[in-house]
Amino acid sequence: MKTESNLPDFGRSVFVCSKPLQALHCASIARHCGIRSAALHVLAENVDQVEQFNQFFQLTDHRRQFLSVDWHSDHRSAAAAFERTDYDSIFIEDDRVSNYQIYAPLKKRFLSVFEEGIGTYVGPIVQQVAGLRLLKWRLVALRSGCGLAYGGGRATDFVFVQSPAAYAKLRPRFAVKARWFPGLMSELDTCHASWQELVDQILPPTIDSDVPACLVLGTWGSTPSDFQQVNSISDRIMYFKPHPHDGHVEDIHEAILLKETWVPAEVLVEALAQRHSDLLVVHHASSVQFNLRERDARYTFLDVAAPELSALVQSVLTADKSRP
Repeated sequence: MKTESNLPDFGRSVFVCSKPLQALHCASIARHCGIRSAALHVLAENVDQVEQFNQFFQLTDHRRQFLSVDWHSDHRSAAAAFERTDYDSIFIEDDRVSNYQIYAPLKKRFLSVFEEGIGTYVGPIVQQVAGLRLLKWRLVALRSGCGLAYGGGRATDFVFVQSPAAYAKLRPRFAVKARWFPGLMSELDTCHASWQELVDQILPPTIDSDVPACLVLGTWGSTPSDFQQVNSISDRIMYFKPHPHDGHVEDIHEAILLKETWVPAEVLVEALAQRHSDLLVVHHASSVQFNLRERDARYTFLDVAAPELSALVQSVLTADKSRP
């Protein structure tokens, strides 16, 4: 496994995340950094099927990277819970504005940000607001020290990303903070048998491996009918995975519904690629294409997001290719 010589001793560490995928990133960092005393705090707010994820997670080696796993309704309750414990370092997914204001005052040894998705590389507030609102956020950042981009917090020591080269190219001001960690796919590989058993249970029997298939990854509030106008999927078996924040999704007729919304899309992509000779993955500026960039090209991607959003994803993929 790749290691880095510039990693400090983080000591007793607290990880806070808000999605099942990010919990796997936390496990990857704890494993990579050799953190023997780690506590994971997961925010259950707005995440569907929390109990199903927790039941699975508890039985895997992902869970064994942490001494404890606790669930909270929001960031403030998570911070209040670990503030009463003995800890040295904090790992959070976002050091912009409100998150920073909650966690920066609790910093002891190190405060680190870990990759939450494609937005870590290209998601600054300055691209989302303008005028008086932008002036307001700049004043807030100046006063509080929070970041306007991921990793930009004044008290933030490190940013753990799967591609430091991409982060350095797209965030040159904070490049010195970037640290590599193995990331999602490496962590999934460590528990391959557990995930394989799970997908065998949730995927329907193979219909016909010679029939091309399409996996549609829903964005918030979307349904398969929202994607029907995409010509590339008209002659394919369609699978539909709702967004994990969407909650319960009723059975649908246009596609095979994959109801386990908490399962990382990357797991389903690789499983379906084993079942179909031709798989197209339709997404909406998601991180899936980036996370799978180093895997076998047994599938293709189609980003149907607005051009400006698709361009952000492509900018990260291009920047990643610049690594030595």
